[in-house]
Amino acid sequence: MFVDPALPSSSLCRQPAYRLVIPAVMLCIYGVMAVLWNCGPRSLYFEILSFIGLEPFRFPFLDIHAVLAAAECQQQGMDVYLFNPCDMIGRPHVYSPLWLALAPAFVSTTATPWVGLSLDLLFILSLASVLRPRTSREIWIYVLAVLSPTTVYAIERANNDLVVFLLILSGGILLAVRQPYRLCSYALFPSRARLNIIRLHYWCF
Repeated sequence: MFVDPALPSSSLCRQPAYRLVIPAVMLCIYGVMAVLWNCGPRSLYFEILSFIGLEPFRFPFLDIHAVLAAAECQQQGMDVYLFNPCDMIGRPHVYSPLWLALAPAFVSTTATPWVGLSLDLLFILSLASVLRPRTSREIWIYVLAVLSPTTVYAIERANNDLVVFLLILSGGILLAVRQPYRLCSYALFPSRARLNIIRLHYWCF
């Protein structure tokens, strides 16, 4: 394992614990926002998001709601690329048909809170694998990055990009294990990224 000689030994001992700080901070903030939404005052919930430059909808997880709504209407025989009455604001489906195929038949828009919550929590917990601060200064930098309006926006709406992020992260983890399990990682990457990784795999191994 590579060890940075510039770091004192005490910092090296704290590095594994540092990786848990960012998810812990995010879970605390997420919990506070969840309490504001569920127990009130909701006006403060909207004011906080507006303060950082976001325009929240009247309920959370709007983006994953669009996917669930499209899947629900498609199961009813509708062409959701033309019209999607199951969506709260009538948005037609604009993503790949793969999203509709992956949605289980028993999941509808009523599951929006649970699907959005699960997706957000998986993303927050995954930060321990992606962000690896070595000093307290780096912790603050990473926390500020994670609390940026773009990231908060994706979490508040349970955006599809969180799913893509988790798939790529899972693929990266599988890519690091031994064969033949490593080959399973290719199915988790987007098509263009998958092609480049396959080429790299055969070049290096």
